[in-house]
Amino acid sequence: WRSGPTRPIVLDAIAEGPASVMSVLDRLASVEVELPATHLVNLNTPGELAEFVQQHSGRAER
Repeated sequence: WRSGPTRPIVLDAIAEGPASVMSVLDRLASVEVELPATHLVNLNTPGELAEFVQQHSGRAER
């Protein structure tokens, strides 16, 4: 994975389990309105979730 501020958050969430992953998804709720809904469909694996968070969380935090 590329380095960035979201990397530790994502790794921690995956390590802690589904509840933490869901909290990451909750954080993405504000991003959803800015992105095509199809982007949210492809989060099938932790790696894909992590990649999505890494690419888009910066927008949500600004």
